Amino acid sequence: MEVTLKNGQKVKIRKVSLEDAEELLAFYKRATNETTFLAYGPGEFNFTVEQEREFINGHLQNKKALLAVADCRGRIIGSVSFKPGLGTQFSHFGEMGIAVLQEFWGLGVGWALISYLKKWAKDNGVRKINLNVRVDNKRAISLYEKAGFTYEGRISRHYLINGVFYDSYIMGIEID
Repeated sequence: MEVTLKNGQKVKIRKVSLEDAEELLAFYKRATNETTFLAYGPGEFNFTVEQEREFINGHLQNKKALLAVADCRGRIIGSVSFKPGLGTQFSHFGEMGIAVLQEFWGLGVGWALISYLKKWAKDNGVRKINLNVRVDNKRAISLYEKAGFTYEGRISRHYLINGVFYDSYIMGIEID
């Protein structure tokens, strides 16, 4: 899938490959150093290239999992992942994760990644996508609402960052 960002740049949204391991690792390290809104905080993402390859391979081997990237002229600038629920009773849904480099915030990368995931989910029998988002991450919440996600709950003290607790919202979208 190719999209044109608000700044006119072309971006290709595609599934990740094993050859992306080093670039994807560099992307994650940079993204986690730019914000505290991701699962890993600044300086915490310490995977090796081999661990990253294993992570990618796990997604490639599981037909109900997805790992896709936003590629701008050969550079990974965003990613979206989908991890399915375990067991047959939970195989119809899973958890989304998304990250975009700060210099590309507000340009449509997140929208493109979510659109790609929603189409992939529909094509692959996924019926529900869930996510957690910190309650103070207003930009992300706005994006998720525009993409059709709804509020399903709130988790108190979900994050602990520098001694401060943050709640998160549980949001979801049904794929039918």
